[in-house]
Amino acid sequence: MITAALIVVWLIVAWALAVRLGRFLRRRPVVGPFATFHAVPDGTRYLVCHNAGVCGRLQTRHERAGDGFWRCTTPGCGHTTKGEDH
Repeated sequence: MITAALIVVWLIVAWALAVRLGRFLRRRPVVGPFATFHAVPDGTRYLVCHNAGVCGRLQTRHERAGDGFWRCTTPGCGHTTKGEDH
């Protein structure tokens, strides 16, 4: 009688352990969204943008805006700065 009860308890423990271990072994790595890359137009420069409200004085992408001037292309910015023409 006691032996049968011990066998039943061990079977329940083994089943519970197999269920938990099976879930752990079946986990798959979470696949997050992939980064999207965009082509950068020729002549683009990365210059410091002094618009603290939008760009925070970080180096951002600037495109040519005229004779020695560059315009920030960050959405909502459009700040123009003087830069070297290389």
